[in-house]
Amino acid sequence: LMWRVIPAFGVFFYLLVGACIFGLMGSMERMLNPGRVAVWHIAWGQRWKDDTLISVGYRLKTEDAWEIWGREEPYFAVLTDEKFLYGNLTDERLDAFFDTGRGHVRRTLTKISVLTGREFSPRSALDFGCGTGRLLVALAEESTSVTGVDIARSMLAEARRNCDTRAAGADVRLMITSEFLAESGRSYDFIHSHLVFQHIRR
Repeated sequence: LMWRVIPAFGVFFYLLVGACIFGLMGSMERMLNPGRVAVWHIAWGQRWKDDTLISVGYRLKTEDAWEIWGREEPYFAVLTDEKFLYGNLTDERLDAFFDTGRGHVRRTLTKISVLTGREFSPRSALDFGCGTGRLLVALAEESTSVTGVDIARSMLAEARRNCDTRAAGADVRLMITSEFLAESGRSYDFIHSHLVFQHIRR
């Protein structure tokens, strides 16, 4: 009997160890790729009906993950507070969302003014990774012209809607990242990026 039990136990042991290693590798991979973490968070947190996203989400490229964010939960993707989920959004909470952008821009411009010893008021501003336009709307109030760049077209579409309603009449230009990187000969007084670089793997 023993000669039958021991090999069976050995096979079970190796299968168990293999499963643990595979699970650990998957967890590490998701931690090292914020885009994959994003999709997993949406898939589990929002309980999507399409279960295939749960099983394949971690394989998506960062730009594909953010395209999904932009379509499903663009505001929560920028500020991960449950009140900014679509199901919880109200006009007052959306106003508060953009007020955080105004506060950030004012603090940043004030710091620049203090460091340079003169009042800083940019004429042309660039926000790299503009998302829904949280900071673009604020920059449009401080600059003559603003440019927003993002990797996700769904985010840019949301930014356009917000700029048209909250910065009506302002000179706001929106570009997909690949088009912006291919452009040359344009300069800016103020180049800004916030909560973006940690999502770029290389």
